[in-house]
Amino acid sequence: MKYLWVIFLLLAQPLMATETKPWFGNVMEFEFRPTYSFRHFSEVDVSQGPSAYTSDDSLLNLSLALTPVSQWNGEVEMLVARTAEQGFSIAHLKATARYLWCDDIIGDPFSLTTGLSLTVPVKTSQQDISMGYHGDVEAELHAALGREMTRCDSWIARGWLVGGGGIANIGSPWLFFDANIEGNYCDRHHLRFFITGRFGVGDDNLDITQDPFVGYSDINHHSIDTGFRYTYLMDYCGVFYLEYSHRIMAKNYPEDVATYTIGYMLPFSL
Repeated sequence: MKYLWVIFLLLAQPLMATETKPWFGNVMEFEFRPTYSFRHFSEVDVSQGPSAYTSDDSLLNLSLALTPVSQWNGEVEMLVARTAEQGFSIAHLKATARYLWCDDIIGDPFSLTTGLSLTVPVKTSQQDISMGYHGDVEAELHAALGREMTRCDSWIARGWLVGGGGIANIGSPWLFFDANIEGNYCDRHHLRFFITGRFGVGDDNLDITQDPFVGYSDINHHSIDTGFRYTYLMDYCGVFYLEYSHRIMAKNYPEDVATYTIGYMLPFSL
């Protein structure tokens, strides 16, 4: 059985959601994170105003992360998607490396990480309005800053902010942020509230009549989503969570998007 995990990792190396909070898992412990999201929207914002475009998306993300030493964390992902434009198929492959500069758990005033993510979308997903890709290869630099409030040996609340930017092999760059606040009850129940934003700095407006659609590389798109996540920590069986988010602002992008997510994290060692 253990060799199946090794094979998965090796296959993914040449390669919904990347972990960016500024705290890593246990050293030499893998974290397998499968998540499933259902996403619905019926309008897309274009320069003339909202335009009808309905998509009911199913998104399956398979992620494997490892902290080989206390300062480094790596993660590989595969996203499988079914949308109005494509059947259930691979949407992208992604790899992320992060470095921990400061750690408030061991006495620093805050935790700080920086990282680099590389994403390779498939062609059908690049041409899908609901997926949001910019090019054939995308690179994102990101940094996360956070701090925990502790009582005895446990944290009771924590907050963190992630910010960064990306660029693809074609088109204009984009910026993004992710702000979070989370509470902990009895080391068993976590409740998180978050707000995320994504902003393309291209010069063009979205044209949903374009056939084929060539991606968001030159689109001046903006979006802001907000939501919450409930997490339940199970004894010796990993972590289970439910999440809901809703898009509260969109420009040249799908609008009024509702996303429902169920996720699981299984830690294990070889």
